[in-house]
Amino acid sequence: MNDSVADCKDAVRYLVKHAEQYGLDPQRIGTFGSSAGGHLTLVTALGDEWDYPCDPALVGPPGRIRCVAAYYPLVSFVDPALMKGSNFERPQRMLPLLGGLLTEKRDLALKLSPLELLRTNSPAIFLAHGDADTVLSFRNALAMRDAAQAKGVPVECVISKGAGHGFGGEAVDPTVAEINRRTVEFFLKYLGQPWKAPDKP
Repeated sequence: MNDSVADCKDAVRYLVKHAEQYGLDPQRIGTFGSSAGGHLTLVTALGDEWDYPCDPALVGPPGRIRCVAAYYPLVSFVDPALMKGSNFERPQRMLPLLGGLLTEKRDLALKLSPLELLRTNSPAIFLAHGDADTVLSFRNALAMRDAAQAKGVPVECVISKGAGHGFGGEAVDPTVAEINRRTVEFFLKYLGQPWKAPDKP
C-alpha cells in the first residue's frame, strides 16, 4: 500500500511538473476516490511526500491540493474501533497491506492512516458514507469529520441513510445523485470557482 500512495502522489507531482503543458493550475488541485480509493485519496492529500517512496525524478515546484473528497473510506489502521466488524479486524489482513502484522509495522500503519495525518493546514475534506455499510463502518467518516473539526480543517460529511458500501440500497437518503451534486459543489467552492447549477434540459 505504501507503493500505491507513492504512485498517487507521483501522479499529482507529474501533473504539477507538466502543468503548463496541460493547461493546469498547480495551485488548485482536488483529489477524489471511493472505498480503497477513498483511503488513498486522503493519504495523497494529507501525507507528506517525503514519507513515501516517491519518484525522485518528479521533484519540482510544489503544487497545492486544496480539497479532497472520499467516499466510504477506511481512515485508520491503528484504531481497532474503526475496523470492528470489517475484514480489517483480522490481524492477518495487514500482511498484504503493510507487509507484516500491525505490531511489526505500526510506524508504516500510522503513515497510511488519514486520521493521523491531519494538520491544522490540511486541505478541505468532503466525506460520504452509508449508515448500512457492512464492509467499512460509517464510524470512519464520523471520526474523520470530528478530527478535522477539532483541528479547524474545513470538512463536510454526508451520511446516507440505508446506503451500503458503494451507496447500494433500495431507498437511500440522500441519493447518490445528490451526494455527487454536493461533491461537485464542494470542489468548485474550494478550487475557487463559483458554483453554477447545470442547465435543465
